[in-house]
Amino acid sequence: MASCFGAKPESEEDEIQDLPDDRDKYEYFWKARSPFSQWHPSKFVVDGKTYNCAEQYMMYHKALVMKNDELAEVIMALDNPQEIKDVGRSIPDIDAELWNHKSFEVVEAGNMAKFSQNEDLKQKLLHTYPRTLVEASPHDTIWGIGLGQRDKRAWNKMSWRGQNRLGEILTRVRDKLMGSFLEPANPDEIENPDEPINQSEEENPVESTNRSKTKDSDGPVDQNEIAKQDKSVVNGSEKENPDETVVNGSENKTVVNGHDEDNPDEPAVYQRKTEIPDEPVNRFEKANPDEPGNRSKTENPNESGNRYDKENPVESINGSETENMKKETIV
Repeated sequence: MASCFGAKPESEEDEIQDLPDDRDKYEYFWKARSPFSQWHPSKFVVDGKTYNCAEQYMMYHKALVMKNDELAEVIMALDNPQEIKDVGRSIPDIDAELWNHKSFEVVEAGNMAKFSQNEDLKQKLLHTYPRTLVEASPHDTIWGIGLGQRDKRAWNKMSWRGQNRLGEILTRVRDKLMGSFLEPANPDEIENPDEPINQSEEENPVESTNRSKTKDSDGPVDQNEIAKQDKSVVNGSEKENPDETVVNGSENKTVVNGHDEDNPDEPAVYQRKTEIPDEPVNRFEKANPDEPGNRSKTENPNESGNRYDKENPVESINGSETENMKKETIV
């Protein structure tokens, strides 16, 4: 018989079956055997005090928040996690609202010290990434989920009975410890990261480096070094323009036939660069009537002949004829 008040509401079990199974997203733990438990033996030091487990750190600071120094010292003298927890619960005049606010900070600081000072525990915590840690305690609905790991309701957070405070804090501690491995490089170590890149230097960084070195040099400039900066020079000629005049040593020469890149053993042929005067001048005419002989002859009187005699034997005068001309003039 159908109910006149509408359809029968679905049972809690039916609602659970409709939820997805998210067990692969969680890292379940419980009891002291787990390294993530507050009761797990682990020595660490904070402000000169040595703690034997995270539960001792938590209850000691709980007593300090409630300004009960006497019970705080009792807690520090105990080794058994269960006894430590019992003393912490026996603190009189508990300000629940104050402890509810402070407890997150206290538990996170204690676990940060625990896992950062114990490398083996730290590695186990880091290996839980990226899953969320879950305290599957069937009895604790504040720090745990109030359900055991095998309970289907524990497989999706929408059906948890507890807040899982400890699991959320441990997940945050893990992510903070992992942050040291994921931090980007220090921008101060990068030289001028915002400075635009010179396009010419980007295309040929070796060329720009040679150019900058020659520009900044305070000493004498090597002619060969200059030739290497912008273009490769083969025996005084540039690869791109073999007919272009290149400074080589102290003479200015025009390359007629430079070295071929495919045949580097072929010698280059040069021709002396001469200036063409506006009017033809007899090369043996005296530039100064008071100056005897040809200028080239005066500069080196002992030199026999002229290096251009072979080019024009008619106009050339050898050294002996010049001596006879001088004698006739004296007579």
